[in-house]
Amino acid sequence: MTNYGRNMALARDAKRLTQRQAAEKLGISQGYLGGIEIGRNQPDTWPLLANMAQVYGVTTDQLLGLIPSSGEVVRETNDLLNRLSPARYREVMEIAKLFLLLDSQEYRTEVMEDLIVGSEMFDRGRVIELLNRGREVGSGLGIQCLGLPD
Repeated sequence: MTNYGRNMALARDAKRLTQRQAAEKLGISQGYLGGIEIGRNQPDTWPLLANMAQVYGVTTDQLLGLIPSSGEVVRETNDLLNRLSPARYREVMEIAKLFLLLDSQEYRTEVMEDLIVGSEMFDRGRVIELLNRGREVGSGLGIQCLGLPD
């Protein structure tokens, strides 16, 4: 499968479309689409690429591999997470869940600072130093919001 064919297949899969469904939306045959995805056929017109981008909800740059597709980013993220120890994986997932649940930037910042300072993954002294430096420059991200001693 050529790079752009793989990118096109990933974009189609991300939209949860079968080749048949995608081909119908694109106005081409399923066989032609399958051939493009495995590198046997070459898309012969830019309008087809533009149509694919619109149907799949991606950019032509993503289809052509000029920027990563969301499927590629998800796969790389999963590969990274799979390399973590079970304890670290749980810790990262808890941080991610909390972050997604928070709706206020100020509250999100406060909670993230607290999680980072309390995490074994980070050097607590260095984090406190950085937070203090942030307070000094008036960023509003300081140690006072954590309730920790200076």
